[in-house]
Amino acid sequence: MATWGDVIKGVLPAVITFGTGMIVNNQNVKNAEGQANATREAQLRDLEIAKQNEKNILLSKQASKGTPEKEKSNTALYIGLGVGGVVLLGVVIFAVTRRN
Repeated sequence: MATWGDVIKGVLPAVITFGTGMIVNNQNVKNAEGQANATREAQLRDLEIAKQNEKNILLSKQASKGTPEKEKSNTALYIGLGVGGVVLLGVVIFAVTRRN
């Protein structure tokens, strides 16, 4: 019959190997979780940056549309209206004095 020493010698290496495997497996899972969390945080930061860039682009488009263009000078319009008014007044005066 086997003694307790033989049983322990037969079972102990299997238990140690199993325990060591579980510890290593747990460490691998924790490392994978840490890497996944780091990747997720980086993606969330990138998403926030992309959203901010999109807002900045929309604001810059609105700002470029909202800025008035360089205003033209109305001097030529005023001169043209003045000359046209003088000519029209001259034609009216000529027509009224011609009838008499």
